[in-house]
Amino acid sequence: MNKENDKNPQQEEMSSSTLFVFRGSQEDFYRIMSLFEEDKLSELLGIEVLDVGGIVESQLVAQPKVINLSQWFQNNFVEAIQEAWLTVEEVLGKNIRNPAFRSQAVKRAKLIQLAEITVALILDIAPAENQEISTILGVYPIGSQTYLPENLKLDVYESEETLVEIQAPLQSEGMIQELFLLPGEAFRIEVSLGDFKQIEKFILFPTR
Repeated sequence: MNKENDKNPQQEEMSSSTLFVFRGSQEDFYRIMSLFEEDKLSELLGIEVLDVGGIVESQLVAQPKVINLSQWFQNNFVEAIQEAWLTVEEVLGKNIRNPAFRSQAVKRAKLIQLAEITVALILDIAPAENQEISTILGVYPIGSQTYLPENLKLDVYESEETLVEIQAPLQSEGMIQELFLLPGEAFRIEVSLGDFKQIEKFILFPTR
């Protein structure tokens, strides 16, 4: 029996080149690169190594789970909590710097880590006219930070259409933007600072 012909589709797919990602120090990288250049790495691993390169961790952007905001109107925050969307007080504390959010709206906040900088992203949603959902987005400094990092960006996309594109000016105490969405619409929020970016995805499923 020819075992080479007995490969299943998954094995055939894996028989092509595969990318491996390892985490380590710069010293570890130089040691691996040295072994590769000396043609010793393939022998040690028992596989053919075609190339070795380095990337920063910020380039490995994990795909976030899509959050159903309609559940928030039903006071169901199980999915939100799993994705670290907490109450505003849990994220910002009780001494909030007067963020311009509505008292009767549904609000959640999440810590966004960008390199050594952490900011708070806040969503404030409430029903509006014509079945629309009014969504207020805010980004605020936290802890001992007084201002947002200059050039911090907040972008919102629906598919590939840009809905919001704002950038923190010098000495900004926060950014805020309102947009209106219809049930069934999906959008994503991107908070970025230089090469560092965090993506959050949402959808508004119609409630029954």
